[in-house]
Amino acid sequence: MQYKIADRIGVNSPSSKVLLEKYSFLSDKCEVLWTWLRAGFPSRVSSLVQENGLITFIYTGNMGVAQDVFLFGNLAKNLKAESKARFLFYGRGSEKQKFENFVRDDNLFNVQINDEISPEELSHIYESCSIGMVALDIRHTTSNIPGKFLSYMEAGLPVLAKVNPGNDLIDLIAKYDVGSVVTTDSIHDLESAALELCKKIKADEFISERCLRLAREVFSVEKATQQIIETFSK
Repeated sequence: MQYKIADRIGVNSPSSKVLLEKYSFLSDKCEVLWTWLRAGFPSRVSSLVQENGLITFIYTGNMGVAQDVFLFGNLAKNLKAESKARFLFYGRGSEKQKFENFVRDDNLFNVQINDEISPEELSHIYESCSIGMVALDIRHTTSNIPGKFLSYMEAGLPVLAKVNPGNDLIDLIAKYDVGSVVTTDSIHDLESAALELCKKIKADEFISERCLRLAREVFSVEKATQQIIETFSK
């Protein structure tokens, strides 16, 4: 009923638009209105790799069944011998306690799990990080653009993403060349992607700039505002 009476329908990704347009009475109403993020985080100026060669992976947000953070826990386990890689987790969720037990039982000294903190506090944490992590269960059947992805881009952090096949993040990350993506639950695939990305950020001095450009061109408040205004003037 809401769709029928709406003059215009904004969806947050191209594949969601395709999904709704299967219904003929919606085909002329839909347009992609990307999720937006309030600007305010400082543009990244520090190096993604610390002077001692340390590379820091960070995960923020919900730790529930749909995120499957245990795959990233196993990644940390496989990279335990790599003294130059550490993993930070900030957030809450139904699987957090189990995840903390997993980290403790496997003595993963390269993993630190923290409570949820404000976006302002996170912006300062990001300054000492190298790679943002995105985790979505591959059983999802539609696209989901997590808020953490937006915050990573705004902070100039490339991403290591595990998402469902067909997710719009796959093309978006490839188009702007801002990270690595896997679409399986294979720890081998994830580890290969992580190591490849570690090499890339050491050699590619412009990757942070591309992250910031994606944030400005796709997820900015200004872009969303202009698009909404144009809709009212049609």
